[in-house]
Amino acid sequence: MRILLIEDEHDMARYLIKALNEIHYEVIHASDAMTGLALALSEQWDLLIADRYAAKANGERPLKPESVGFDVERLNELFIFC
Repeated sequence: MRILLIEDEHDMARYLIKALNEIHYEVIHASDAMTGLALALSEQWDLLIADRYAAKANGERPLKPESVGFDVERLNELFIFC
């Protein structure tokens, strides 16, 4: 299973990646919202996990897909905001 993790808190990301890798999931980590949204649109994912308060590259918060022109309908995967 391929998982995209959008998380700007490095300790939390490291913990989640380690836990998911231990149960044999492939995790790709984006440390800011804009990078994560670009990855979400450019590749196929089984699961997307996003910190809704992840900063955009310019430091703005919170992550709102519609505010950056992200069409949630383009994804067939499950998108979880935490």
